[in-house]
Amino acid sequence: QLTQMLAGKPVLIVGEQSGFAKSGGAVNFYVEGTAVRFEINPAVAQQHGLTMNAKLLRLGRVIQN
Repeated sequence: QLTQMLAGKPVLIVGEQSGFAKSGGAVNFYVEGTAVRFEINPAVAQQHGLTMNAKLLRLGRVIQN
């Protein structure tokens, strides 16, 4: 799986499938009504050596593993 191959590398993994952020992606886009929104899994980002800005975390829906 791609997320396992990239584990520990500084790569931001972004997807658009339901449950992507819970299954190892850092950012997942989804449609809510007519708007495109995003959810963030900061723990996954941190595992890849990335940090998420607090402003970004307030804008998206935070997902925990």
